[in-house]
Amino acid sequence: DKAMDHAMLEYNRRPDNIDVNETVAWVYYNKGDFVNASKYMDVALKTKCKNPTLLTRAGLIYYKAGNKSLAKTLLQQASANNPNVSLSLKEEGAKTLQSL
Repeated sequence: DKAMDHAMLEYNRRPDNIDVNETVAWVYYNKGDFVNASKYMDVALKTKCKNPTLLTRAGLIYYKAGNKSLAKTLLQQASANNPNVSLSLKEEGAKTLQSL
């Protein structure tokens, strides 16, 4: 809940910032609210950024929200270039991709 408070404080200052939207989406994901997570991730992806952490998180969010086609595409893109993704996120993304 504290993470959401801090994320929303920053979101209220910079609602179009992709990093802020990614953070809010990731907090919602970790709270199990995949519908709201996907709404914020839509904004975070609008610039077509190819950051592997962003793409992995987006893939996981869309998978849980039920958009498996988009999830697969994003996770494939992320796995093609993911040297800077944390090990736990990389493993979760790879596991999810295998299930698709």
